[in-house]
Parts: sequence; structure tokens; C-alpha cells
Amino acid sequence: MSRSIKVGVIGSGATALFFLKHVSDQLEVFRDTLLEVTIFEKEDKMAMGMPYSPRTTDIYNLANISSDEIPELPETFGNWLRKQDNETLKALNIKDRDIDDSEVYSRVALGHYLHAQYNSLVNRLESRGVAVRELNNTKVADVVYDKPSTPVKVIDERGEKYDFSKVVIATGHAWIEGDQPDNGYYASPWPIQKLFPPEGSFHNFTIGTLGASLSAFDVVTSLAHRHGSFTENNGELKFTLVEGAADFRIQMHSAEGWLPHLQYLQEEPMREIYRHTDREKLLSLRDEDGFIRLETYFREICKPALREAFRKDQKTTDIDILDQPGFGIEDFVDLMSGEHEYQEAFEGMKHELAQAERSFANDQPAHWKETLDDLMYSLNFHAEMLPAEDHILLHKKIMPFLLNVISALPLSSARILLALYKAGCIELVTGKVEIPGDCGKGDKTKVIVEKENGGQEEITYPLFINCAGQDLVELEEFPFRALAEAGHVRKARARFKEYSETHHKGDESLSGNIFREGEEQHYYIGGIDIDPSYRVINVKGEVVDAICDIAFSHALGVRPYSYGLQACNATSKIMVANWLDQMQSEHSGAGGNSQITELYDETEKL
Repeated sequence: MSRSIKVGVIGSGATALFFLKHVSDQLEVFRDTLLEVTIFEKEDKMAMGMPYSPRTTDIYNLANISSDEIPELPETFGNWLRKQDNETLKALNIKDRDIDDSEVYSRVALGHYLHAQYNSLVNRLESRGVAVRELNNTKVADVVYDKPSTPVKVIDERGEKYDFSKVVIATGHAWIEGDQPDNGYYASPWPIQKLFPPEGSFHNFTIGTLGASLSAFDVVTSLAHRHGSFTENNGELKFTLVEGAADFRIQMHSAEGWLPHLQYLQEEPMREIYRHTDREKLLSLRDEDGFIRLETYFREICKPALREAFRKDQKTTDIDILDQPGFGIEDFVDLMSGEHEYQEAFEGMKHELAQAERSFANDQPAHWKETLDDLMYSLNFHAEMLPAEDHILLHKKIMPFLLNVISALPLSSARILLALYKAGCIELVTGKVEIPGDCGKGDKTKVIVEKENGGQEEITYPLFINCAGQDLVELEEFPFRALAEAGHVRKARARFKEYSETHHKGDESLSGNIFREGEEQHYYIGGIDIDPSYRVINVKGEVVDAICDIAFSHALGVRPYSYGLQACNATSKIMVANWLDQMQSEHSGAGGNSQITELYDETEKL
């Protein structure tokens, strides 16, 4: 077999990094066919990724993942840190040379680590005969494709064209909305440096954030360190404002009034698709139309696993409630949300911090949270079997709860928040926030908050930051317009099991996404349509084998629980495993449920 395959990878962040890792693991097969990998990166440094780059984040921003939780790379994060000298560690905001594999460190430290692993993988590939072409400071303007017998053309912003056998889209985070700095409105916190006051001055006013997410806490920690200092006395952190910043204050808006759950100890830090079930059991849950219902998955797979987790956590009352007849997934969300609701959210965080510290000190994992993460991770890689009704339920009610639980706040960040709370510098405002189209009010931003009594309150901020998370890129905003205009990509969709017009009447967010195809009703679930091995699907419903899209901002409709480095790793691994399967068996790859689940079952560490 001749070595003729050229692969173009658009983006060099974590998902692309793990792609290189899995290709390098399979060089016994790939070295006979893979001639060259070209990697396009619009920034200067390869593989850092937006969340971990010093150009976008700050030394005070913590990663929410420890060395124990990072999938295998040439060297562990902990060991890489141990090799750094004192000056480097200080620059990465690491003060203790005694590196702990279960501790979280700065985002910038993680970015430098990922960059080092990228260099190791590139060297490994090149030493074994695969050419790697690195094109940093190169933004891709478009991707052009005709038919299987022709190459995929990548065009950079200078107009230069590159031909490839396959193209992998790994563009990472995306924010479609633009900033309005004249009004003090920022559509995302990134790059976080844009939020800092000019040298020698302060934000001597109240700042608003939309969301109490991890991104919001990045804003809080970065701005707090520029308006005051933290000191520790008898194990308690204290925040003191600097002179001239007496009116610095932050109001975080949360629809539910929730602060995130805190970092928890895990028995098994690495997720597995089939930890709490197996392929045969899961496929047996399909009904006569090929659907797995969310309630069926919860009853047959989740309940037994959660029951065992609650037993380990000695949550006997929750076991009794879980075992009540008719207790479903929405009841579970309400139950566990209720245990996290407090009259005063920061007092609740103080209580949960003490619990978490005892848990770590006594080596007691939070089994139910870890189990829930595993269960949703498994569901994520089978989500194409959910009907439209369940995608809607997942998006509207289940996901906000899951992200609050699993996107856990590091304990050190919680201590910072509580110090700010005690100093009177931070507040949580409950109620859904609307940012009107005419939000600009002079040099301020106007927001409207829905109050619990049904009324509304208008608040204006000199500085307001949207921390609600990255946008899901829809077909209309898909960055490679030639693919969209030629019909090589389409909107992700799911078929209804039982469509009822009255059931969705009056909900404009739903009705605008419902459409008929043939005799059946479908729902646009958001993002770009892909098959289970991440190949894009065209307007005819056909797989485009030459183009894979592993960007989470494109794929979250089809893979709704894809977050973090472990999902980056699994996504790339599935795509590479399917390529191997195609090469070795000479068939079109894993497109159907049975084929892809077989691939999950046979692929090690997935």
C-alpha cells in the first residue's frame, strides 16, 4: 500500500493534540499509508488551546482538572511540573515545589504542559517517518470540497491553497456575539486581559456577570487580585481592598441562584463509556423504532449505579427516594438540586467547603457525583439514539443541573469567593437575565432581571460580562462557508418519537426548530450534523468520509455532554479508531449504532 494520505487539521488545541497522540499510538498501521499531517493554528503557540493560553487567560485562573484526570500523554502533568525550575513554577503561579497529582494548578501551567506534549508527539511522528507541517499564525478562511475522487482544499486567509485526502476540523471554542466596549458589555470573558483596568487605576464600581460559571469565577479571581490582596490567618483567607478601590464589587447573576458544586475526590478519575453497563445491555434498551428513551436509560442503567453510589456515600434517605415507584430523571434532578439550594448561596458554599475538605482529608470520594459523570458520559456517546423529545428535555432541564455538578469549582477558588463574600465584595443575584437588543445605555449596559414574584428589575452596569459559556455554532455561522453553500454540511437533527403539535405550542424556541421530513417530524438539536465517528453529514443525509468535525462548538447538539480533556481524548480516539477500522476491513466505517458501539467495546481505554 503506497504512502499517499495527507491529513489537514484545522486547529491545534486539546482535541487535535489527542488526535496526534492516537495516530502516534497506531503507527504500525498508519506509517504504511500516512504521508503527512498539516496543522493550522491561528495563534503563535501550538496546542495551548484558548482556555490555557497566556494570551487569553491569567495566572490566577485555575484549571478544573488535576494531573490524575488528564488522559495519557507522553508525560503526566505532575511529572512535567516536577521537572520545572523554581523560576518557571513561580511564573506559572505555583508556589509549592511539592507537586500533588490530585491538585489543580493554573490554566497557564496546563497550557505550557500541553504545548510540551505536542512537541513530543510531533517529534515521535517525524522520527517514525510521518511528516508534520506546522502552520502557526495561519488562519483558515475556507474549506472547499467537490466529491470523493477529488481532494479537500483548505484555503488560508492569504489565499494559499492546500490539498488533503482528509480534513479534521478541530477549531475549539467559538463566540459568535461581538463585544460592545463603548457600553461596557463583553460577550465573553476572553481574552480576560480586556477586562483589566488601566495600569494604576481601578474598577471603582459594581461589575456584573451573566452566570455563576467557572468562567465567571475566572473573572472574579483575576479582577479581585487587581483590586486587593489575600492573606491567610489561622487557615482562613481574608481579602482586603487596596486604597482607591473602595467601591469595587461584583454581582453574579444566576437564573436558579446556584453556585457550582465543589471539587470532589474520585475513586476512578478517568471516565469510561461502559463502566456501569455494557454494549449488549444498552442496545437492548432500544424500542421498536430504534430509540433509547431517557427515562428508560435512567431506570435501567442509572438507578442501579446511583443506588450503589448512594450506599457508598451513606445517603440512605436518597436510596429510599430513588426506589419510590415512578421516580424519574426529572425527579432526580429536583432531588439533588434541592440538596444544593440554600437561603444564602455563599453560606451554603461555606458548608459544602467544610464537607469537601473533610472528604479529601479522610480519603472519602463523592461516589454519586463520580457515578453521575460516568453515566452521562456513556449517554453522550449514544445520544443519536435519543428521540427529539428527550434531546429537548436534556437541553432544557438536565444539562443545567449536570454542568453545575460536574463543572466542579476548585476548593482554592471557593476559599477566594468566601473571602470576597466576607469582605462584602461579591453577591449572587437570582433570576433569569435578559440582555435586550438595545442594552447600551450611554456608557453602561442595561440588563433586565426576572424576579421570583414575577416582576422585573432593570439594572445598569459600567462593566457587564457574559459568562454563560461558548456558543453552539449553527449552520448559518459555520466558519467554512463553501462547505455549507455546497450542501456538504447540514444542521444536526433528531426525529420525534411521538410528535404532538399542542405539546410544543406557544414555545417559540421549539416551534422554530421543528420541521417535517417525509412523513416524520424532526427537531434541530443545534450545531452541525455528524455521524457517530465524527464525519460530517451532507444535505442528502450522506456521510462525507473526507471531512471530520471534532470541534465541540459544532458537535454539542449530537454529543451534548462533551466537555473537558477526557471528552477531547475520547472524541479523537473514536475518530482514529474508525479510520483504522476502515483501513483494515475495507468497509465504509462505523456509521450505525451496532457498529459504533462495537468499536467502543473493542477500543482500549475508551
